[in-house]
Amino acid sequence: MVAIITAFGAWVGAGAAYFFGRENLREATQKMLDMRGLSPVERLRKTLLSEIPLRQVHWLVNINTKVENVYNKLRDEPDRWFITITKEDGTLLTVLENEAIYLYVLDKKDMIGTLDDVLKYLMENEKLQKHTEDIYVEVKFDNNACYAQDLMQYKNVKLGIVTNEKGEPTHYVTTDDLRRLLMREST
Repeated sequence: MVAIITAFGAWVGAGAAYFFGRENLREATQKMLDMRGLSPVERLRKTLLSEIPLRQVHWLVNINTKVENVYNKLRDEPDRWFITITKEDGTLLTVLENEAIYLYVLDKKDMIGTLDDVLKYLMENEKLQKHTEDIYVEVKFDNNACYAQDLMQYKNVKLGIVTNEKGEPTHYVTTDDLRRLLMREST
């Protein structure tokens, strides 16, 4: 009888140790996962562009805008690094680096003409076009920040122009903005 009670006690003890050990392991694992939090990619996936503080596009020009007007604006406001160009109906046509205007003026030796002339000039030289026109991606307010980041990374650009449902440019986001978003949420 003593042997049976001893064996039964050992069996109950082993079962209890297994059960409580498994529960402790499960709880410890869950606590470690909770401490880890969301990865940067998961945070960007869960954040829509409409939920982050985007910067407004304050200056829009269309293809009929005079080069002289754009040149003067860039000269007066040297922090402007891109030019958002719209079609006649206000929808996004393209975005140029400020350098495109300077190169046009230097090469043509005058400021006569419109932005349509600048675009034609850029089309004549593929090397210039890559450095002055292919500088952005177009995104929507309902895109998540991860999509915008992936698109900018794929195209190797730092600027996302946010357009509304009509295709009109209203805001913009940069890779630096998304990096700051991650830094702010990780603290």
